[in-house]
Amino acid sequence: MPIDKELRKVLRSGVKSLVLHEVRLLWMNQVSAPEIVRDDVSRSLEEMKREIVRLTRTMGYKEKIPLLRRLIQQAVDEEIDRAIGIRKNRCLR
Repeated sequence: MPIDKELRKVLRSGVKSLVLHEVRLLWMNQVSAPEIVRDDVSRSLEEMKREIVRLTRTMGYKEKIPLLRRLIQQAVDEEIDRAIGIRKNRCLR
């Protein structure tokens, strides 16, 4: 069963948001952010994960795994490129 474009668009957005929140949570753990903030981000991550699982339930296993791997890889690559761009464009204040 082919995946429709709308579902693919929603999954791409969800996975991208999930990766971004994971990166933020890792950063918060490194800079000792307040626990209440880390808990809130962690709770948000769990909700996003549940939503992605709910959306992929209708897909077959052979279709779901490669799609999610590709979406996660794309989101990670975009986040790495964004971080590199920020480091290159630092301004002196």
